[in-house]
Amino acid sequence: MEILLFSPVASIFTLSLGGLIVIAAVILTILALDVFFHADYISQLGIIGVSIYIALSFDISLEWKILWTLVIWLITSFIFYFGWRVLAKPLCDIITPKIKSCADGCAGEVGTFRLISGKPLCYWNGDLWPVVFDKSLELNDGDEVFISSIVSGKMQIKKNNKQ
Repeated sequence: MEILLFSPVASIFTLSLGGLIVIAAVILTILALDVFFHADYISQLGIIGVSIYIALSFDISLEWKILWTLVIWLITSFIFYFGWRVLAKPLCDIITPKIKSCADGCAGEVGTFRLISGKPLCYWNGDLWPVVFDKSLELNDGDEVFISSIVSGKMQIKKNNKQ
């Protein structure tokens, strides 16, 4: 009797070619979700699901299925964390460039203080940025300012003493 790949005769809980394809699809989905969400609980739920799936394919008693689920869970968790977190993920981090904000290099630079519609801004690197500064500084529109840091998207500025 010939069993086709996805025939109704072939049970989904047997380790057939169709069952292995389902396991591979679940594992790849887990990896994709882990890449985008960096959530360990998604990975663990997927690993537990794959362990239960494999343990249910054995024709043994319930106690042995539970024991094999735990053993398979430990083995797949080790493979996942060693293979993905220790080897593949650091390689992906090396290959993909880090995205930096254009304001990451602004600390220590000199910008121009602008007062537009009553809002204090700093002109730096071709853009206007919101600023935080000590109100006791008497800054006029067009004054050069020293950018000390950037916090929550706002530049902290001081009066430029090198004028």
